Amino acid sequence: MARTVPKTLAACAALLLFAQGANAGDTRAKPRAGVYRYVEGAAGRRRLTREIARVADDMFFLIRGIARRRLRAANPIARRLELERRGAVVTLRFDGRVYRARLGGKANIVVGTTGDKLAYTVRQTRAGLVQRFVGAKGTRINKIKSAGADRIVLDVTIMSARLPSHVRYHLVYQRVR
Repeated sequence: MARTVPKTLAACAALLLFAQGANAGDTRAKPRAGVYRYVEGAAGRRRLTREIARVADDMFFLIRGIARRRLRAANPIARRLELERRGAVVTLRFDGRVYRARLGGKANIVVGTTGDKLAYTVRQTRAGLVQRFVGAKGTRINKIKSAGADRIVLDVTIMSARLPSHVRYHLVYQRVR
């Protein structure tokens, strides 16, 4: 019995050190609260335009232009992104558009960029925050993840039965405070 106590203590110590290391990794994956500005400029806008064109080009030729206009209107690039955490409540502001929800909580009804009412949820994953907007016309998922000490990447996926494929793009923001 005397020999098993040191082995048990050593195993507990190793487990504790491992758990602290895992938690430190999870903390780094969480985007830091603060104010961020969009830093990609024209290159990011061109990438978004190409992605919208890629999806619209697979549609019937008479509705391609309409689809491009609607997708551009529904996907403005926010010049400023603010992330705030107060306990389990996360608030994200995209150029003044405010989205607030409890992490992992029930859906809140919000108004989207095009005026549609959407069910909005936010959750924390190991990779970062995941926003989900669900409406009658489709779903938008924003994955917000850290990209170094002062940068975040916003990965966007748009899904709709009206689209031939998902729209996927990413935007990079630099922390200003």
